[in-house]
Amino acid sequence: MFLIYSTTGLRRKEILNLRVGDIDFEKRMIIPRESSSRTKRTWITFYNDEAEEALKRYLGSFQG
Repeated sequence: MFLIYSTTGLRRKEILNLRVGDIDFEKRMIIPRESSSRTKRTWITFYNDEAEEALKRYLGSFQG
């Protein structure tokens, strides 16, 4: 999760609140459901190849 934190600009709380549905693997973007900003606007952030591989490994670890 450190790669997501360091490459996307998401805040710690936003990363902890991420759900699989917030991640679009085809477009390599994350749309956090809940933002901690005062404006409460929805925003999009993108991630790189290395972060994508880490995400897939992390999510794959829950599938057994």
